[in-house]
Amino acid sequence: MNRLKSKYFYSMLAIVILLGGAVYFSENVGLTGAEPSLSNSTTGSKATSKDVVTYHGDLAVNYNTVTELTYDSESINEIKVAEKKSFEYKGVVFTVSKANIAKTYKGDLEGSVNILETGGNYNNTEYLFDDASVLKPGDKAVVYLKKYEGPIIEAQGAYVISGVYQGKFNIDEARDILVPAAEEQQELTEVKSLSDLNLE
Repeated sequence: MNRLKSKYFYSMLAIVILLGGAVYFSENVGLTGAEPSLSNSTTGSKATSKDVVTYHGDLAVNYNTVTELTYDSESINEIKVAEKKSFEYKGVVFTVSKANIAKTYKGDLEGSVNILETGGNYNNTEYLFDDASVLKPGDKAVVYLKKYEGPIIEAQGAYVISGVYQGKFNIDEARDILVPAAEEQQELTEVKSLSDLNLE
């Protein structure tokens, strides 16, 4: 139980590190308990068991419109993830994904970019922040990025997604739509195409 409380504390610390802003703790606002939820989920038909740890917290910045997200981001790119590495830093799991840049809509990034996210698969446990999964190899997405500034050695030179996950729109090629990671941010939840992001 103390281990879970410790992981929860460090997850909140991670948000502050990633956003460079203030994340606050409150019993009455936004937190769903004193520790992350831990569940056992069965994946596939082979009935293999995998633990899932979900962190919940308040975001330092909530983007409600595409305009806010665009204005506050240094770079907007269409990417395809080539590889990823998950690791633990001060009790919190992070993932750095190396992504090839297919198109740049804002900023001057070219070639590839490393993207730092909170969560990932580490020691056969899946870590999620507000039920948002991290990018995986093969994923294509439109991402709104900011340069990472913080102490994590593995993430030096990397970028973070604006608003932790709010600036990530996965490309569903089968349905030819964008799928926003944000589930409760007004206009962002309605995004289905590049034109909805004012990128066409």
